Amino acid sequence: MPILSSWSALLDYCRAQMAFEDIEQFRILFLDKRNHLISDEVQQTGTVDHTPVYPREVIKRTLELSASALILVHNHPKMPILITQDHAVSH
Repeated sequence: MPILSSWSALLDYCRAQMAFEDIEQFRILFLDKRNHLISDEVQQTGTVDHTPVYPREVIKRTLELSASALILVHNHPKMPILITQDHAVSH
């Protein structure tokens, strides 16, 4: 799996996965302690401008995969591709 060790690598990966989607998606990138991608999952899909997020489901899946870190990402299908640091959260 890819190593997402830099901001530019993360942006490139997200653009490749989400750039041409017609509906909004909420994705979770689950990482191990070396920033290797364990899993990239679309947790929710929505409409053209809304996607619900359920924190309980995010935490549940994180524990199931024994992930050390998360990156939460969503897209804006009707807007130009722009992912800023405040759109991606990792801890």
